[in-house]
Amino acid sequence: MTRFNTFLLVLVLAVCGLLVWQVTRIRRDLQQTVDSQQQLFEDILKSNDLLEPAAGTSSQKSTADENSAELTYVRLKLESAAGKALPGYNIELASVASVSQKVQSSDQTDDRGVAFERRLPYGEYWLRFKEDSGWRCTEKILLEFGKPFEQTIIAPDPQDRGQIEFVSELRSEPLRELHWGEIQERVGGNSYAVPYTPEPEDELEEFASLPVLGDGGVQTVGCSLSMSLKQDLKQPNGETYHWRWSLPGRGVLVTDNGLAYQIEESSSSTVDQDDVARLESLEDDQDLRFIVMELSEGESPLQVPAAAGELTIELSSIVARTDSEWTDLLAEHCDEPGPYWLQGNVQQQSVWLDRFLDLPEWTIGEKFGRVAVRNVTIESGQTVKISLRSPQPQ
Repeated sequence: MTRFNTFLLVLVLAVCGLLVWQVTRIRRDLQQTVDSQQQLFEDILKSNDLLEPAAGTSSQKSTADENSAELTYVRLKLESAAGKALPGYNIELASVASVSQKVQSSDQTDDRGVAFERRLPYGEYWLRFKEDSGWRCTEKILLEFGKPFEQTIIAPDPQDRGQIEFVSELRSEPLRELHWGEIQERVGGNSYAVPYTPEPEDELEEFASLPVLGDGGVQTVGCSLSMSLKQDLKQPNGETYHWRWSLPGRGVLVTDNGLAYQIEESSSSTVDQDDVARLESLEDDQDLRFIVMELSEGESPLQVPAAAGELTIELSSIVARTDSEWTDLLAEHCDEPGPYWLQGNVQQQSVWLDRFLDLPEWTIGEKFGRVAVRNVTIESGQTVKISLRSPQPQ
């Protein structure tokens, strides 16, 4: 028994010694890795602080590569599809995976359309472009070990500009019986159920106290539009870069008074029956949502400058402006001044839309949450006319 206990003790001590040796070896390897990474980043800082932009000759590029085997030489050139150099683009490279220190480097294209001409650690990077007129793009690239990354990138030419012209031919009469306002029914937590506005032949008791055109409460009606603009450009390496352009403001409001407005700011608020006694048809768990919009001066037509590209216009909702009485009622519960706007929360295939809108060039009811969508190409120097109209009375 004593010999067996001695054997067990020796075995335990041997295993413990082996574990201590393994832990010591792992700690030594980790310290070497940390030291290597630290030296790498010191090399990066030195190279980016001291390396002068290369003059563009192959010998100078190869020299930059040879200075550190851990760094990859990067040179980007931006030009239009027509081969025109594009100065003034801001470019950022940010490492995807975070190591002991995150790598981030930025530059701006010069008169040649060239940026960077510097060395960075190999690995995956987010490549982000930003241009003052509004163009944006984000793509992912790979800097390979020991392989220079020199690429020509096709980008939109900021000088290619067009214009969007909005014209209103809307009539409010087809919406005379519609109850305006979006009801939000609380179903627990921050969740809401939003019932649709009843169709012309239907009645829903909860909508009975909401305003109707001609009976006071609302007056001007309109269509709220959102817009996006893009260029998807094929690159010399076969990839496609997806460029997006930021249109001014939050969208456009086209109304039945013949005017269109740019939506500069937009937000929403809610009231319930306790706030506004006129909302007697609402249940205790229901709120009325209303919209606050800061609008530009109305114009006919409204002309909005835009870049050349593929324009998508989404008719997101139909709305009606509160009259002075309802504006005063809602203003007591809102920090922003009126007038306010109430939405007609109609279904995508609603009879109301058939009565109110005649949009043969639009796609209706195919995108969830949108009344209609239209895609159009804006060429450089071109004005695209967008007309919203109602059917003519029989």
